[in-house]
Amino acid sequence: LGLSIPVSCPESYAVKWLNDNKESLSLKLNRIRSALPQKKPFQTGTNRLSYRSDFCIVKSPIKKVTGYIRSGNYIIHIPDPADPAIHSDEISSIVKEFLRLELNEILEAKLKNFAEKFKFSYKSYRVSSARTRWGSCSGRNTLSFSCYLARLPEEIIDYVILHELCHTVHH
Repeated sequence: LGLSIPVSCPESYAVKWLNDNKESLSLKLNRIRSALPQKKPFQTGTNRLSYRSDFCIVKSPIKKVTGYIRSGNYIIHIPDPADPAIHSDEISSIVKEFLRLELNEILEAKLKNFAEKFKFSYKSYRVSSARTRWGSCSGRNTLSFSCYLARLPEEIIDYVILHELCHTVHH
């Protein structure tokens, strides 16, 4: 958490304001934290990846967490016996790559379709792991999308794609 202050504001005023409002700020912060969705731990079995795909976590006699795609199915193997919570960071990393692949497939079809249908043109697109925005459009009409966009409902994905395509006309 940070506090931005105008250049003309003396730091002593900001510190005094923080101290005077510490209790109310703490209450507001706790209220915001309690309203945020709680991160669910990964579980063995089927888990939702996107509006159109799932991924499966399977316990296997292996030593290292691995992920792969077989016949269009996203699969993660974890060592047995093990609790998926122990391997949360490794699973998250593989899921992020699955999301990137999934969103690339979605964008490949939707971008071309929307661009042709609504007469937009874009230079290229890329998928990142941005956490603060769903998409962006550079001044050179390169579109960028967060891989986490794949987790949203299809109509929201469509909206974000069209929104970014509009920027290719109106920067």
